[in-house]
Amino acid sequence: MNGDVEWTGPYGGLFVNIKGPVKEHELCIQASSIGTSALVSSVSEDNQLKRLVTILEPKNHQHVQKRTLCFPAYKDTLLFVEPDVGAFISSKITIEYDIEQNPRYGEDVAVGKVEDIKSTPAVNILHVSLDHVKKQSAKYFTKETVNLETRFTGKLYSPGQCSMGSSDLKFVFMGKVKFNRLELKCAPTYEDYHELQKRSKLKGTTLCT
Repeated sequence: MNGDVEWTGPYGGLFVNIKGPVKEHELCIQASSIGTSALVSSVSEDNQLKRLVTILEPKNHQHVQKRTLCFPAYKDTLLFVEPDVGAFISSKITIEYDIEQNPRYGEDVAVGKVEDIKSTPAVNILHVSLDHVKKQSAKYFTKETVNLETRFTGKLYSPGQCSMGSSDLKFVFMGKVKFNRLELKCAPTYEDYHELQKRSKLKGTTLCT
């Protein structure tokens, strides 16, 4: 099983393209959220957006609740999270990956390869290798060498803030990179996806380039 993954900026969309005989499987991600309803969706082959999983939690819940979200693994998939109306996005999607020792810094995206699906007692985790990240994010990395192994730690994010009811499409897309773990803080909403798609068509580009 292999494929590609793109972390697109500045809006924070995560595009996953899985290749191989995986129709009998599901990809699962582990998400934690406080007081939100999280929506995970995919783009099917006919480019229709489908709602796959919704998490509903009490707004005044005091503890972070972890859920396992699953979606079909045989389609090109765009993942994002949608909060309750009037609520700020607070969900985190956790994905494990490895950073190459000499990443090439691109302008807007982090691009990598899907290596495998790693099973744990709690969740199956998508594992990818990351080729390069946003050029603007490079200065937020700390480089260290431990036992001849180079590691990058720091934060990846897009400018702006998570904002509901705004026409400016502002998002915080923060990644806490430590060893091989990335926490995605924010992602586009359902309505914003269509706006991003429209803008991409006007520019003559695809959504995830």
